[in-house]
Amino acid sequence: FAHDVVVDVSQTARIDMHTGIHRVVREKVSRGIDHQNVKLALWDETAGAYRPSQPDELDRIVAYSPSEKVNKLSAPKTHNATILAPHRTTFILPEISTGLRRSLALSSVALWTPCTLSAFFYDFIAQGMPEALGEALRVALGNNNPALRASSRISAISATAARQVRGLSEAAPGFGLPTPEVKAQLLPAVPPPSSGHELPAKLAEFVSANDGPLIVSVSRIEPRKNQITLLRAAAALWAEGLEFKLLFIGWNSTKASAFNAEVKRLQEDGRTVDLISRADEDLLWGAYRTALFSVFISLAEGYGLPAAESLSVGTPVVLSNFGSMAEIGAGGGAQMVDPRNVREVINAMRQLLTDHVYLAQLSTEAQCRDLGDWDDYARDSWAWLVDGQG
Repeated sequence: FAHDVVVDVSQTARIDMHTGIHRVVREKVSRGIDHQNVKLALWDETAGAYRPSQPDELDRIVAYSPSEKVNKLSAPKTHNATILAPHRTTFILPEISTGLRRSLALSSVALWTPCTLSAFFYDFIAQGMPEALGEALRVALGNNNPALRASSRISAISATAARQVRGLSEAAPGFGLPTPEVKAQLLPAVPPPSSGHELPAKLAEFVSANDGPLIVSVSRIEPRKNQITLLRAAAALWAEGLEFKLLFIGWNSTKASAFNAEVKRLQEDGRTVDLISRADEDLLWGAYRTALFSVFISLAEGYGLPAAESLSVGTPVVLSNFGSMAEIGAGGGAQMVDPRNVREVINAMRQLLTDHVYLAQLSTEAQCRDLGDWDDYARDSWAWLVDGQG
């Protein structure tokens, strides 16, 4: 593909997941796909080469809809697949290359052909908090480094992420590599229009319980997201006699056993707490809009999209007070806490449950915020990564 913009969507186009990075990839890539010179590419591990996307893979990018049965084997057989040969193209990596062969191929394309490689940078967690990740995941995330180091331009999803990747890139000249240009381009948060329809059945059933307002927490269930601290804070507030419902929305990870055990114990004690692991857009945004407030007290993030999404519909959030999460909270609508201090989390949640004047103040602050939109973000990030503009 000479002179095309080639976008590597090898992981996002194959899976039925719409959280975190995959959500961001679909939002920004789908807005650039109408450009006549944009092609989607997927890495074929068996062939050790790139190939064009297939129709169902394209649909997972531009028209994603969660399904119960996932068709993961959508690619043609290797022996009769079309191989993509880039020449004088701009290669864009909007996700993380967790496969080393794929990452090395991207690096080779950038360093040894007349092509340009540009990438997005999400977070520094694998380097800054390796203990939060399993060994396999640490290795997989580290596999992205060759592609990142070979990139000419990088779009970081927050000012915090930009500082981190600039720190990593300082070592590039010592390896004979160019130093990438880095630009912070803060992710937007744009709610879909409210349908005004009834809440999805799963959510409506939970909300109908007659024991106080809804508190929602949206994120993958894993130790780094700190849901155990939220459960302990909730247990303390229930013990004080406060009434509320606590709903988690997010995929359950392999390291969620402690979380699952604590949820089960609280349910056996009669507390209204539950997890919805598969949520479509109507359920997700219905939960944000219905909640009295949300809680996002992660220990490490490149951004913190659920916090921004909550604020975008005017729902206050209890939020970690450092890094990219502090960037999100700085504009108002958030009660900032030290996520490692359960007492601070308890106090913040208690205040929002009992001080209606303060809650209304945070809600007003959230409603007055401009959190950007995906069209502007996609246009600006494409202009930067493809043409170096902006």
